[in-house]
Amino acid sequence: MQYNCLKLKKSLQKQVKKYDTKSGLSCLQITCLAVDEQQELFVGTAQGLFVLNGKTFCKIDGIDSVCKLFSFGETVFACSENTVYTVQNAQCIATTEYDERIAGIARDQADTVWMMTTRKLYRLQDGEFRFINETEFDVNCISASEPGVVYAAGKDALMILRGKRFEWGNILRGRSRMPDVDFSAISADAYGHLWCAGADGLYVFDGRSEWLTPEKVRAFPKTEVTAVAFDGYGVRYIGTDIGLYRYDVNGFQFMGADRYLADGRVTALAVFADSSKVYVGTAKGLTCISFVEMSLLEKAMYFEEHIRKYNVREGYVLGRVNMEEGNIDSGHVQITDNDGLWTAKYVVSQCLRYAVTGDEKALQNARESQKAMMKLETLTGIPGFTARAYRRPGEDRFGNGHSEWRKAEDEISALEWRGETSSDEMVGHFYSASWYYDLCADVNEKQQIAKNIAAIVDHMIENEYQLIDATGEPTTWAHWHPDDLNHDDRWTWEKGTNSLELLAFMRVAYHMTGNEKYLNTYFTLVKRHHYAMNCILYKLHDNHACHIDDRLGFYSVQMLLKYETDVQLRKYYLMGLRQHFEDQRIERNPSWNIIFGSLTGAFCDLENAVRTLQEYPLDCINYRVDNSIRKDIETDDATLEFGGIVQAKDGLPADERAYGRLGSNAFSLRGGNNCSSHAPTDWLLPYWMARYYKMIEE
Repeated sequence: MQYNCLKLKKSLQKQVKKYDTKSGLSCLQITCLAVDEQQELFVGTAQGLFVLNGKTFCKIDGIDSVCKLFSFGETVFACSENTVYTVQNAQCIATTEYDERIAGIARDQADTVWMMTTRKLYRLQDGEFRFINETEFDVNCISASEPGVVYAAGKDALMILRGKRFEWGNILRGRSRMPDVDFSAISADAYGHLWCAGADGLYVFDGRSEWLTPEKVRAFPKTEVTAVAFDGYGVRYIGTDIGLYRYDVNGFQFMGADRYLADGRVTALAVFADSSKVYVGTAKGLTCISFVEMSLLEKAMYFEEHIRKYNVREGYVLGRVNMEEGNIDSGHVQITDNDGLWTAKYVVSQCLRYAVTGDEKALQNARESQKAMMKLETLTGIPGFTARAYRRPGEDRFGNGHSEWRKAEDEISALEWRGETSSDEMVGHFYSASWYYDLCADVNEKQQIAKNIAAIVDHMIENEYQLIDATGEPTTWAHWHPDDLNHDDRWTWEKGTNSLELLAFMRVAYHMTGNEKYLNTYFTLVKRHHYAMNCILYKLHDNHACHIDDRLGFYSVQMLLKYETDVQLRKYYLMGLRQHFEDQRIERNPSWNIIFGSLTGAFCDLENAVRTLQEYPLDCINYRVDNSIRKDIETDDATLEFGGIVQAKDGLPADERAYGRLGSNAFSLRGGNNCSSHAPTDWLLPYWMARYYKMIEE
């Protein structure tokens, strides 16, 4: 089906650099940050002031502790409790003490620099702060906007400096529309709107009488706000006690610990005016988040290199485990129960990439991994029975005596393979084989793949549509028999999906071999056992409690519709596909959206699919995430009916939830461990599929 092509621009990708004591920052308790006009970063800590010199930090002598920083031209003012240190060229050149606590320093649009202590206002003149006047109320923090306009916030009032005589106008709680909130930080924008950090969220004041509050504005953080900063393009950065919010033309994004920040509580912000990066301080360390424009093709090449470096083992594409926290270069690949299914996604992505680009490297990658897939069937010694995985001496848990692992050997060494193979693995084998056969295989490879697929299907047919393990018993989940699916309520959830799978398997086998036996079996399942009718509702709604069947359903229906030409049968399968897509579209999963659009030519939320591809994090690390602390996320307990847990009502952005396969739970509030990683095959597959079907163009 033809789908209108979406032309894409580059999008911003986040790159994270975390600084620790190895970078020369001897104190990780960050209190304040500033960037001077040379874009040098100054870091205030409980143990002094540091400047970033290239990749390392240097401590500036003569300053023991810093609570506030302000940059003006070539000068940086560092404040302790009641002392201002003047810093130039990374050296402290002057020290001035005051009789009150320093509340803050700000610059207005006329480049006048103002400083306030608890009650006294000063103006910078000829390199010195000179006293102007005094307020009636204590001040916590200050900001400035238009020439001569200074805002000072305290516990009892918001004060605004005005007029040529520098008089204070006091807005009092209880006597105005001002919320009853003690503001810990304020920041005025170019239009005199004051953004205020409150203990219960973000507030915005128009400078006269109008207030926007967390209750009025859904997008505002509804948690303690600790810092507010703007860049030169109006992007807002809101630091909170649970992480950093960023507001731009695309809405708001949340960046929390541990993927982005050293700790959830933000203590300081420093933003580059050109929007290229933001430094975020916490009580446990410093992070630089850079925003780099990248096309999806550039991102695809980045992920290709990542997979080849970190995820390939004998052609299988696997995740990594036992990593040091946040260190992708540590740990090792993880041999799992589903090596075939996970590898299949990579095979298909490389087949599609080869079809789009003609890149011989993609063909080589696909060939290597498809051979690995077929090996899982040949090494068991049971014709048509496919192993889940195998491992060699010296690999993790080899020889641990687990009953499902059986000894064998190949041309390289002794090994042991895992049985108990499931329907999941079978979907992976047929999915990769069908795409490789159609797009990449030469004549000899077509014969080998057809033989491999025929052996698997013959095994199923001869064993009453089951997989029979080395024990002589059926495996737990590989059941496709009509008696199970149509007449046993224990298989209610698998009924539609497994019917779809078996029909797809028979169609693939017939496509490759031309053997009428498989086509006759296919029609017997359709006519005598109503498998096509089962497919009308192959996805049962479960309030998004279980997600593995989504992958099996979409992959199977795609295989089936590739080869089924009968318009009547196609209607059955397309009805099931439509119902499945409508159930899943809330997740913004690019694979499901693109599969649906490519098979139907219908509206498929392609923009949302692209949005997820753009959001997907570059780091590929399964960082620990806890979104249950976010009051801006609406939760849903409907999954409890199906044995699930409370989760988000809407699917979460890919870079705000625990990193993982895009087919897993998009609603989960918690996850991750900082010490594992998945291969980004769930990104590559939909990207190259969209390119193959000409749904996107760059």
